[in-house]
Amino acid sequence: ILHTLGQISIDKILFIGLGRVDDFTHQKVREIGAKIHSIANSSESNKHIAIDSFGLDKMQYEPFVFARNLTEGIVLDSFTFNKYKSKKAEENVDAIDIISSGSKNLDELKDGVKFGMLMANSQNYARTLTMEPAQFLTPTKFAALAQDLAKKSDNVECKIYSKSEIEKMKMMGIFEDMPETSQLSLF
Repeated sequence: ILHTLGQISIDKILFIGLGRVDDFTHQKVREIGAKIHSIANSSESNKHIAIDSFGLDKMQYEPFVFARNLTEGIVLDSFTFNKYKSKKAEENVDAIDIISSGSKNLDELKDGVKFGMLMANSQNYARTLTMEPAQFLTPTKFAALAQDLAKKSDNVECKIYSKSEIEKMKMMGIFEDMPETSQLSLF
């Protein structure tokens, strides 16, 4: 971490080495994103993170893939489940920018960020569902959530099966402990 001592409007600059080109993987980029978020979020003040994408062409790493994986790491690291806590953890990161040193890959970077946000937010939504206690997220409530989610998407269809329909399809081995009134949603 480089402290700027008030010489510029930014308080600190964090430099993170990416390691050897041979060891550079998608997972490594996600880990770097998570590390950046974790360090930035641990400070008391609100932050704006700017990440320079220079050197991607030299590493033969596609800008879309870089932005996607970096974004996934940042967003996945930001996950907290505070719903039932009296003291909620606060997110201190205000904004994240990926700076492009050339306009030729700007659209690829933007698309990568969008796709990374979609994937990571979807995973965080699934994580939230798994953290819900069973007495709150009943099969019937889960079915309603699945229907709502499918309505918001043009590409997803949701069919809700009753227990008797599941029995007819001979799928009961998995659902033997389901209450009589429960429903099951399948995508």
